[in-house]
Amino acid sequence: MSDYSGKTNINVQEIKIIPITDEDEGTYDTTNAVDLTGRAKSVSFTPNVKKAQLYGDGEVQETVIDTTTGTLTLALNYLTDADRQKLFGETAEKGSNVVTGDEQPVPCVVIFKTLCTKDGKIVNLYKFFTVTFSPNEEAIQQIEDGITYSTVQITGEYRVNKHNRSVRATRRHVDTSVSANATVIESWFTTPEYIGPTQ
Repeated sequence: MSDYSGKTNINVQEIKIIPITDEDEGTYDTTNAVDLTGRAKSVSFTPNVKKAQLYGDGEVQETVIDTTTGTLTLALNYLTDADRQKLFGETAEKGSNVVTGDEQPVPCVVIFKTLCTKDGKIVNLYKFFTVTFSPNEEAIQQIEDGITYSTVQITGEYRVNKHNRSVRATRRHVDTSVSANATVIESWFTTPEYIGPTQ
């Protein structure tokens, strides 16, 4: 078996966002998932690191590190009006998306994969179990030949999911040529709390 431990992520693909309908009960709206396949430019996540030290006899006896919250940022080519309604709670009214200031974005599960090899044979799978997004930067750039490109950046706050008590999961170096892994990858994207079988 090849060693892919040194392989870095070279591309992010197939971002999928599944709304959470009842976090306490662990229910999800999989039929209204936001599929951002083909629109991802980059993904970044930064944990909020908290440290606490326990002293005894004037010396540090223990250090506790907490990384249960953080920020997740997606840079995208564009968002549709329907995406904005699902992610940010914008209202569809008379053919327009209306922002009133009363919007309450719903928490959701964010799932994506990255390539470890250019041919896509080896991938890493990522899942954040509870993320709440808010609108962020949008930039429009005029290119010399008259083509305009728009980019959208959205940032979410991630935290522990109340139902499964998990923050995020990663399954690294999944070999897509192994037939059993096809089910793992499919379930990873379709079942919100799925993290895979034991290998």
